[in-house]
Amino acid sequence: MQRIQPLYFDREKFIARSLSGSYSLKEGDRDFNEYMDAINESFDKYSKDGIVVMANSSDAYIGDL
Repeated sequence: MQRIQPLYFDREKFIARSLSGSYSLKEGDRDFNEYMDAINESFDKYSKDGIVVMANSSDAYIGDL
């Protein structure tokens, strides 16, 4: 079963989502300010009316082993 449900982010949630990954730079890391600038530039480039819409799909497999 596949479910397609886009995700909607305002700037605050977009930044939080971007920083939540284990691979993300953290405050105090070298180049963190440039990283934040890039995140904000991405939001500005792809947002419409203050919202970024990201494609998202989930697959679920159900069965017995």
